[in-house]
Amino acid sequence: MSLRERLLSGRDALTAEVLRSCSDGRPEAVSVVLEMLRDAELLQAPPPAGWGPIHAVRLVGELGIEEAVSDVLRILESADEDGYLASQAVASLALMGLGTGPPLTAFLRASRPSLGRDLAIEVVDRIAIEHHGAPELDPARLVLERFLDDASAPGERGMLAAVLGDVGNVASVPIMLRALSRPDLTPRDYEAIRDAVERLDGTCPDVYFTPGGKGYPLDEEKNPACPACGVSMIIREFGELEHPPGACAATSPDGGGEPDLHR
Repeated sequence: MSLRERLLSGRDALTAEVLRSCSDGRPEAVSVVLEMLRDAELLQAPPPAGWGPIHAVRLVGELGIEEAVSDVLRILESADEDGYLASQAVASLALMGLGTGPPLTAFLRASRPSLGRDLAIEVVDRIAIEHHGAPELDPARLVLERFLDDASAPGERGMLAAVLGDVGNVASVPIMLRALSRPDLTPRDYEAIRDAVERLDGTCPDVYFTPGGKGYPLDEEKNPACPACGVSMIIREFGELEHPPGACAATSPDGGGEPDLHR
């Protein structure tokens, strides 16, 4: 039975013995893996043949087939929530570690917000945990920093900051601190950003959150400060904030003197 036929035979086809034979006969295994991963019809096939691409993706990680990285990344482009093939792709790419090289960064750079992008970021994170501070991660780091600057969905900034903390380059600290100035900062994102900054030996400013979850930076006296004019806000009952008399652009559309209640 050929390697291709064996891999197409079902869930349990990739035994320890088959793995050893693939390692011993690597050139043939690489050829079969690339052929299977580039077969669009096979990638959509149901079991038992549908296990073939899953086994092929696993072999990419087990054998360190760098020339197949781009093919595995393409699987992430069409990933869905229950995709076992995509989850195996993440595991194999993470196993390859720094061997994912430029293709992983290129995939991230060209990606749009999607499950596929999130899975690729997970790959970076797994690699970063194993290779904290590795200079080879710098290209991916720069892309993740851009994502952080552009992030808007709740939880997204915290997730990206956590990954950047794992990457381990102190150059990310200013970008993370800049994210704290966003008016829609959530408590969960703040905690994740603060943790990441402190892991990189940075200092994260304290933030006051209203009962509604809106964050305000603290001034030198540790009072919540108006983000527009910097004046100390008044903490009212139940933790709500009131701008003191003398409104600013943040408290009145016409610049009038009416105080504004910040919730």
